[in-house]
Amino acid sequence: MEEIGKKMAELAKRGKPIFLLGDWNQPKKTLDKCLAKWMNGAERVPVRGDEETWNGGFVPGRKFTAIDHVVRIGDGSSGSAKVNRNYSESDHWPMRVRVRLKGPAERELPRMSRLAVRSAAMRIVSGPTWDSEAESAKELREKCFETAMKSQCRSSPGRKETGADEEDEKAVAGEEGSQQENLQREGRKRRAQDAVEEADERRPSGVPEGPAHPLGEVESGDS
Repeated sequence: MEEIGKKMAELAKRGKPIFLLGDWNQPKKTLDKCLAKWMNGAERVPVRGDEETWNGGFVPGRKFTAIDHVVRIGDGSSGSAKVNRNYSESDHWPMRVRVRLKGPAERELPRMSRLAVRSAAMRIVSGPTWDSEAESAKELREKCFETAMKSQCRSSPGRKETGADEEDEKAVAGEEGSQQENLQREGRKRRAQDAVEEADERRPSGVPEGPAHPLGEVESGDS
């Protein structure tokens, strides 16, 4: 343990947050005394829930003990540690801890709006980007992203990744509504044309076109 204390003192001089996780082979009270004696600013991360990590290989008569610990050096920030007892490949249960890193905020990358891409589909596929072939999957993804951005398919910051803003939704809804109306008009035209052709086929030869008989179809010989 003294060698571990010396190594921890060297790590503490770096001035960076460090977390040491693993089998210390010591109960928590013994480890806490060692950390206090070394005076290097290290402290044990508390455990949430059951603390025992050694299961004794599930041999009858052996008592579960807490000999695995998470030790924090420096000003690192974390939540409580948690023992994962769903793991049974070893006589030690693993521990996990969520660590919060401090640093400059990362720039949020632009994201594409799914519905805006649908609205700009024809512009995207007709763009000059596709005149040259992509040599890799990465290059193809970059081409797709670049083309979508040029077609104003950017998603607003803070929105859900799969969502779209209200204007996108209205644009797509309007486009889909126009397409539906066009289909309905084409359907009515086809039905009218079919009716005309059917009437022509049923008209006896030599009978000029004219208004329909007021009594409907009249067979030859009717008076």
